[in-house]
Amino acid sequence: MMHRYGTHNHLSVPFVGKAYQTIPRGFIPEMDDDDGTMSAWYVWASIGLYPLVVGEPYYEIIHPIFEEVSIRLDNGNTFVIKNKATGNHDNQIEKVLFNGKKITDFRIYHQDILKGGVLEIFVTTQVFSKNNTFTFFVLYFFVLSLRCG
Repeated sequence: MMHRYGTHNHLSVPFVGKAYQTIPRGFIPEMDDDDGTMSAWYVWASIGLYPLVVGEPYYEIIHPIFEEVSIRLDNGNTFVIKNKATGNHDNQIEKVLFNGKKITDFRIYHQDILKGGVLEIFVTTQVFSKNNTFTFFVLYFFVLSLRCG
């Protein structure tokens, strides 16, 4: 295997040999270099937004782990995300409001974020009951069976 070093110049000659060995020479820093992608996805998920489809101009709204997040945008506006949860993180989102208006499809568009405002995520205090969980799994496997033929 020949590997060219793109993010550093620690080695002037490309490594040729068996990679992934349990010796220092068997680990190439680029093998672990995702340019911060995994960290970025974690930050998105932590604040309650998730770019589910890369390149699409919207973010899925999910339950944030913070009570409040404030993002100062380059255009001078501020975008605030408020977690209105009263229970634990296993609860479901009951409703979402953006600047007081209800969002029904649990997604927010990038252009709306740039305008600034307050995104409030309300979470139910009820957890799945055993009956709801059973129903969910039956529906899940039914849909899965339809997809698999």
